[in-house]
Amino acid sequence: DPTKVVRIALTNTASIAAWEGQIGQAAYSASKGGIVGMTLPAARDMGKIGIRVMAIAPGAVATPMIGALTPEIQTSLESAIPFPSRFVKAEEFAKLVLHIVDNNMLNGSVIRLDGASRLAAIVCACPQSQNTTSASPVSLKAALVGCSARKAKGLIGIVVK
Repeated sequence: DPTKVVRIALTNTASIAAWEGQIGQAAYSASKGGIVGMTLPAARDMGKIGIRVMAIAPGAVATPMIGALTPEIQTSLESAIPFPSRFVKAEEFAKLVLHIVDNNMLNGSVIRLDGASRLAAIVCACPQSQNTTSASPVSLKAALVGCSARKAKGLIGIVVK
């Protein structure tokens, strides 16, 4: 009976940006929102043939991209993560995938792996930055580095991805 045998456990990767997209990241946020939105209907459709569908929505993960940021930006990003105040480790993501595979009752849901972080819109009103609200994520990160007022009222949000 295919309704009693788990054949496959699909685990897709979304992002917390699916819920809290940032300025300049509409397409990225929409793509991750698509993964979130398809998880439950796909699980319902594929459950008939023994396939479970889950998604993980990580926050900032300790990757080479994050490692390329200045220590100052890394510290700023980590301080915005409530607990634990650090980046997600790749091993933690892998362990969650293994748990999803092991637990047959996990199906049709999205699990946030983010230390309770929430992304803020990015606004830097620093004199050095030029039109950062329409800039790319890379130039927004660069604006944060040169923003002398970032710890005062100039910085309202931070770049996470």
